[in-house]
Amino acid sequence: MKELRPLPNKIPQGLNFLVCKSISEGRKCQYQGSQPCQFAHSNDELEAWKFMCMNNLRTVQELSKVSKEAQKIRAESAKTKISGQSVVSVGPNTAPVRPAMPMPSKHTYYCNYCAVSCNSQKQWDEHCVSDKHTFNVNSDREQHWNFRQPPWTLGKYFELCPQHLNGGKCNYSHVLDMYNLCQYAHSQDELDEWKERYQWRQMKREMARQDRVFSYMDELLEKFESSTDPVKVICEELDGVSLQLMGDLNIYKEDKHASYIWTFNITAQKSLEKVALLYNRDRLHFSLDVGGDRLCQIAEGETFQIDGNQKGQLTYRVGLRFIGGMFGSFQQWILFDFGEEPVLCRKISVEIGDQSSHEKVKTLRQQLHFDHWTSLNREIIKQEQLQENEEKLILKYKEPASSSTAITGTTVSKELNQHNYRGKMHKLLELEEITRCQIISSYNLCVQIECMKAIQDNTYVFASNGELFAKVPLLENLTEDTDAGRLILTSVRKVLLAPQNNSTKVVYESVILREENFNFDGRGRDFIYLCLSAECVRRLQLKPGSKLDVEIQFQMDRLFFCRMHSAVDQLMSEGIVFPDVPKINPLRNEKHNLKVSSSVLNADQMAAVRHIVAERTGYTPPFVLFGPFGTGKTETIAQATMVLLKETQNTRILICAQSNSAADLYILKHLDSYLKKMGNVSQLCRVYHRERRVFTVASEVKKYCRLSPDGDSFKMLTAEDIEKCRVVIVTVTTSLELASLGLQGKFTHIFIDEAAQTLECESLMPLTLATEKTCIVLAGDHQQISPRVYSTEAKNQKFHQSLLERLYNYYDSHSSQINTESPLNILLSINYRSKMEILRFISAVFYGGPEVLQSEANIPSVVDITPLVFHAVQGQEVQNEYSVSYHNMSEVQEIVERVADLYQVWPEEWGPKNASEIGIVTPYADQVQLIRKKLREKNVALKQVVVERVQGVQVEPSIIPQNIESLNV
Repeated sequence: MKELRPLPNKIPQGLNFLVCKSISEGRKCQYQGSQPCQFAHSNDELEAWKFMCMNNLRTVQELSKVSKEAQKIRAESAKTKISGQSVVSVGPNTAPVRPAMPMPSKHTYYCNYCAVSCNSQKQWDEHCVSDKHTFNVNSDREQHWNFRQPPWTLGKYFELCPQHLNGGKCNYSHVLDMYNLCQYAHSQDELDEWKERYQWRQMKREMARQDRVFSYMDELLEKFESSTDPVKVICEELDGVSLQLMGDLNIYKEDKHASYIWTFNITAQKSLEKVALLYNRDRLHFSLDVGGDRLCQIAEGETFQIDGNQKGQLTYRVGLRFIGGMFGSFQQWILFDFGEEPVLCRKISVEIGDQSSHEKVKTLRQQLHFDHWTSLNREIIKQEQLQENEEKLILKYKEPASSSTAITGTTVSKELNQHNYRGKMHKLLELEEITRCQIISSYNLCVQIECMKAIQDNTYVFASNGELFAKVPLLENLTEDTDAGRLILTSVRKVLLAPQNNSTKVVYESVILREENFNFDGRGRDFIYLCLSAECVRRLQLKPGSKLDVEIQFQMDRLFFCRMHSAVDQLMSEGIVFPDVPKINPLRNEKHNLKVSSSVLNADQMAAVRHIVAERTGYTPPFVLFGPFGTGKTETIAQATMVLLKETQNTRILICAQSNSAADLYILKHLDSYLKKMGNVSQLCRVYHRERRVFTVASEVKKYCRLSPDGDSFKMLTAEDIEKCRVVIVTVTTSLELASLGLQGKFTHIFIDEAAQTLECESLMPLTLATEKTCIVLAGDHQQISPRVYSTEAKNQKFHQSLLERLYNYYDSHSSQINTESPLNILLSINYRSKMEILRFISAVFYGGPEVLQSEANIPSVVDITPLVFHAVQGQEVQNEYSVSYHNMSEVQEIVERVADLYQVWPEEWGPKNASEIGIVTPYADQVQLIRKKLREKNVALKQVVVERVQGVQVEPSIIPQNIESLNV
């Protein structure tokens, strides 16, 4: 007699059961999992399973009972006697039809993943949010797997264990799979299976999405996160609904076992259909109060209905419970669904910790509380469409909803470590972003604007395509010298505006006129020019000459922060940014097959080159190349790149710099001539952002770019285009575009120059392409310009510290555990661009002593000219009406006199007179223009003098540093 086994855990769609492959081949079933084989072991069993599903029979016992009842009925029928009656009926000749059976489907509240039928929408909602359902949708246990479960926290980034493969030296090399906690695969087969399991899970989730067996909350959350107008999905105010809460939404407790109940009193014209809790993370701590102890996450609105009031409106009382049990920060959104979108919500937070932490969180939340229009609380009529990849980033990483959601106990307490790295970085990014927005908001204003079709200033600008211009008078002068002014000028390209006393939630996006979009800078000392979109003009019925009282809020460009959030999430391993010192074993993981030497590079530079060109077989932490300007950091990286190109075949090198000019320098000064000599120009690819204007790129660099057929724009590169090249040069920001091409792990070497000038999260952008075997080099000098951080709390947590500086200090603190023959940080102290008299001053002031830095610059000494001289003036800074910058005429005059004297007494030791070898550095654009003008007026030859307002200008005889504050020239 054949055995009939229970139904499998997962019922296939359409009841398309399959017979076990081993059984169909005449062999014994090979499945050895903890659950029975999920495939039928005979055709009879397959048909029985179908019958059970069609008749809603869950167990074999239920099937047996139905079968016995059917046998009894047939037996009674057989006893009926035929006595002169016709028992044969005649009808149309048709094929036999199986009696109609209710088929389980998504339309009848049947869950294929759990084999559960529900009788109502209420039961269905409760089932979809249950732990069992969530587990089944995300589980892969219905398949037979041969290896241990993958470390799901790594996402899809699985790797082989280098220590296990190198002689079984992993701590888990000789233990049973059930005790193996290594996060790396111990064989290629195991790695392949892990990747397959990840794909299987993703496929199941997509099927669940298509079958609509996600919970109400999951579906709403996905819609909210993917919507360009999320305020149309979830909002905090609804017409016709009054929601009252006695007490605060944000609660602070010291007892870790604390509990709390919020009571929401609702009066509405429409009936409340559902109440639900949105987020999964803290579900165990929040529940709806529906009586009893069960953790109810979703309930019908009628559950909370009470008697109506005198006006005939519906009233409800909803209770929300919180139970602690541990210290930490807890957040949840409670949703009130009135049968249509948007759904009303309230955002709850609970902080459990000590009083000092609570005070810190409260203070920060109060400081950063301000009226801020975002896509979460306003319907924004857009003016410009972003590129597809940028739109995805903006949608995925929405702006902080409020200071209460951005700032938690986690934000202000725990130190950064490898365990909390991603969560902590996301929180610090939110804190910095909301701080910048709060600073920018000081320029928000209510003002009357006048519309115009054209601007007639120093130039003529005409509005087209139904747009209009508007001149906006500012209440505060716009200047680079304040935090708010600096952020407006560097990080704000758009504003949001709405008519004053606007009863709707609609606001209009308007761009600020700038050189980049209108070839005209519409930002003055006390005004800005806006371009009003055609849709704004149409809806508000504007025309040239119209005057309108509006409220304006300046909006920070969020792409910078979204890219950093994305880099944090895409980082393949925390071991890249928090090196595991005990794992560092250069004797085992490095092979120095190339014997390199040089008569040009110094010993420290050669040590760096040897590290870079070594063959790597295992774990490789980032290498820090630290040194002041002029010590040859770029030269060292370029020389190592040349060695790799010449002596190796399988290396792929990514070179990143903070600026385009610094990235181009690798080609112009180093690699162009080398590649032409070697005849391998095609091996290098220079990647620019697609919006960069081609004509602004030097011809020597342009030949390494991939251009469109007409040569007017940069080609959209594919992964194949990149993989054909041995060397790819990008800026740090542009490197994130390579990650979107799926090039993770394709580069053997990643070099980040000027790494001290970027925030750590910026440095992560190219590092999203790295694995723990990638040779990473961070080069820079943290004593030069460092990243600007505006949040005091973020500064206190060293968010302004670059990855280069943090790792340099980290290695220094673990120096006793690092092999001195293979150091991980090297200080380049020999300078090749400055006279010793200048260098000694810099060394004493910034680097710990006058002898720390040494000069080997080949600059001839001149008896009558002192290398370092300070001049003082008594001057005053002035701001022009049509400018946001400053100038100081006294300083300009002194500079011009000094340069004219220097040019007049040009010594023979410097060769022929060449004004282009004199450099002037100043922080303000107006000062640059005025100095250039006065130099031309003084002497036509002096128009060749280099006058810049950026860091890194390299000139030969002299650099004249200048500060707008008097007495510092």
